[in-house]
Amino acid sequence: LSLRRANTWGRVIVLSSAQTLHGPDPVMTAYATSKLALNAYTACLASNFESTGISACAIHPGDAYTRMGEEIRLGAESVGRPAAHLTEWAKGAAADIQYDLREAGDLVGDILVRPASWSNGCFLMVPSSIEHHPGSPWAMALGPRQ
Repeated sequence: LSLRRANTWGRVIVLSSAQTLHGPDPVMTAYATSKLALNAYTACLASNFESTGISACAIHPGDAYTRMGEEIRLGAESVGRPAAHLTEWAKGAAADIQYDLREAGDLVGDILVRPASWSNGCFLMVPSSIEHHPGSPWAMALGPRQ
């Protein structure tokens, strides 16, 4: 909060995950819980910045099928139905998703040049990830705000 007292402009951008949109499952418990806690902290931080020129938001920079993705797929397949959404994500991610770091850079650029109110308190995703992660009752406020 010293940022708020010392400045009239600033951006806090937290790296989160679209996993927070999918709700509870038996495979991603620790990861999803930590990212949800990070999102909640970001939302609380953002509430301190209303109308100050400072914003705090969380972003999902895009899907990347990494070693962790393969571990998710194997875990989801062993669990079965409760983690079916992760099995489907892993199949799609391995086959279709081309992670483009430029999208994340463009999103951060938008956050930096737009008014603080555009991103403050939001969970923002790069465009290519939106179709892979539909909203759910577990999702926090999704942006951007217009």
